[in-house]
Amino acid sequence: MNLQDCQQNNSNPVNLLEFGFRKNEQRIHDAQKPLDLFEFLIKLTTCENQIILDPFMGSGTAAIAAVSLNRNYIGFEINQDFCQIANERLNKIINIKEKQYVANTLLF
Repeated sequence: MNLQDCQQNNSNPVNLLEFGFRKNEQRIHDAQKPLDLFEFLIKLTTCENQIILDPFMGSGTAAIAAVSLNRNYIGFEINQDFCQIANERLNKIINIKEKQYVANTLLF
Protein backbone atom coordinates (compact mmCIF):
# COMPACT_ATOMS: atom_id res chain seq x y z
CA MET A 1 0.00 0.00 0.00
CA ASN A 2 1.19 3.48 -0.80
CA LEU A 3 0.70 5.82 2.16
CA GLN A 4 0.11 8.73 -0.22
CA ASP A 5 -3.14 7.03 -1.27
CA CYS A 6 -4.52 7.69 2.21
CA GLN A 7 -3.45 11.29 2.56
CA GLN A 8 -6.07 13.98 2.98
CA ASN A 9 -5.22 17.46 1.74
CA ASN A 10 -1.60 16.30 1.20
CA SER A 11 -1.12 15.30 4.85
CA ASN A 12 -1.26 12.04 6.79
CA PRO A 13 -4.56 11.13 8.43
CA VAL A 14 -5.23 12.20 12.00
CA ASN A 15 -7.55 10.75 14.64
CA LEU A 16 -10.51 12.69 13.29
CA LEU A 17 -11.74 11.73 9.83
CA GLU A 18 -14.10 14.10 8.07
CA PHE A 19 -15.96 12.80 5.05
CA GLY A 20 -19.18 13.98 3.51
CA PHE A 21 -21.48 12.52 0.91
CA ARG A 22 -20.73 13.23 -2.73
CA LYS A 23 -23.11 15.59 -4.53
CA ASN A 24 -24.64 12.75 -6.54
CA GLU A 25 -24.47 10.17 -3.73
CA GLN A 26 -27.98 9.04 -2.87
CA ARG A 27 -28.86 8.54 0.81
CA ILE A 28 -30.70 5.23 1.02
CA HIS A 29 -30.18 3.86 4.54
CA ASP A 30 -30.39 5.62 7.91
CA ALA A 31 -26.95 4.36 8.96
CA GLN A 32 -25.31 4.81 5.55
CA LYS A 33 -21.77 6.17 5.53
CA PRO A 34 -20.13 8.15 2.71
CA LEU A 35 -18.53 6.13 -0.07
CA ASP A 36 -15.34 8.20 0.27
CA LEU A 37 -15.01 7.10 3.91
CA PHE A 38 -15.24 3.42 2.99
CA GLU A 39 -12.79 3.84 0.13
CA PHE A 40 -10.32 5.57 2.46
CA LEU A 41 -10.58 2.87 5.14
CA ILE A 42 -10.33 0.04 2.62
CA LYS A 43 -7.24 1.56 0.99
CA LEU A 44 -5.72 2.13 4.42
CA THR A 45 -6.21 -1.41 5.70
CA THR A 46 -6.19 -3.79 2.72
CA CYS A 47 -4.47 -4.64 -0.54
CA GLU A 48 -6.04 -5.48 -3.89
CA ASN A 49 -7.76 -8.87 -4.09
CA GLN A 50 -8.19 -9.16 -0.33
CA ILE A 51 -11.65 -9.72 1.17
CA ILE A 52 -13.81 -7.09 2.85
CA LEU A 53 -16.46 -8.37 5.30
CA ASP A 54 -19.55 -6.28 6.00
CA PRO A 55 -21.86 -8.16 8.40
CA PHE A 56 -24.45 -5.36 8.28
CA MET A 57 -24.49 -4.49 4.58
CA GLY A 58 -27.42 -2.09 4.45
CA SER A 59 -27.45 -0.44 1.03
CA GLY A 60 -24.07 -1.95 0.06
CA THR A 61 -21.74 1.06 0.23
CA ALA A 62 -18.80 -0.92 1.69
CA ALA A 63 -19.18 -3.57 -1.02
CA ILE A 64 -19.30 -0.88 -3.72
CA ALA A 65 -16.10 0.64 -2.37
CA ALA A 66 -14.50 -2.83 -2.27
CA VAL A 67 -15.38 -3.59 -5.90
CA SER A 68 -14.24 -0.14 -7.01
CA LEU A 69 -10.85 -0.75 -5.36
CA ASN A 70 -10.40 -4.30 -6.72
CA ARG A 71 -11.18 -6.05 -3.45
CA ASN A 72 -13.50 -8.99 -2.93
CA TYR A 73 -16.34 -8.70 -0.45
CA ILE A 74 -18.71 -10.73 1.67
CA GLY A 75 -21.81 -9.01 2.95
CA PHE A 76 -24.86 -9.95 5.02
CA GLU A 77 -28.17 -8.14 5.18
CA ILE A 78 -31.34 -9.38 6.87
CA ASN A 79 -33.70 -6.81 5.29
CA GLN A 80 -34.77 -8.03 1.85
CA ASP A 81 -35.48 -4.53 0.56
CA PHE A 82 -31.98 -3.33 1.40
CA CYS A 83 -30.52 -6.55 0.04
CA GLN A 84 -32.22 -5.88 -3.30
CA ILE A 85 -31.03 -2.25 -3.30
CA ALA A 86 -27.46 -3.35 -2.51
CA ASN A 87 -27.54 -5.91 -5.33
CA GLU A 88 -28.81 -3.32 -7.81
CA ARG A 89 -26.11 -0.83 -6.79
CA LEU A 90 -23.42 -3.54 -7.00
CA ASN A 91 -24.59 -4.70 -10.42
CA LYS A 92 -24.20 -1.14 -11.72
CA ILE A 93 -20.61 -0.83 -10.51
CA ILE A 94 -19.71 -4.34 -11.68
CA ASN A 95 -21.09 -3.59 -15.16
CA ILE A 96 -19.04 -0.39 -15.31
CA LYS A 97 -15.89 -2.24 -14.26
CA GLU A 98 -16.51 -5.00 -16.82
CA LYS A 99 -16.89 -2.41 -19.60
CA GLN A 100 -13.65 -0.75 -18.49
CA TYR A 101 -11.90 -4.14 -18.51
CA VAL A 102 -13.13 -4.93 -22.01
CA ALA A 103 -12.10 -1.47 -23.23
CA ASN A 104 -8.62 -1.87 -21.70
CA THR A 105 -8.27 -5.37 -23.13
CA LEU A 106 -9.13 -4.14 -26.59
CA LEU A 107 -6.37 -1.55 -26.38
CA PHE A 108 -3.63 -4.19 -26.22
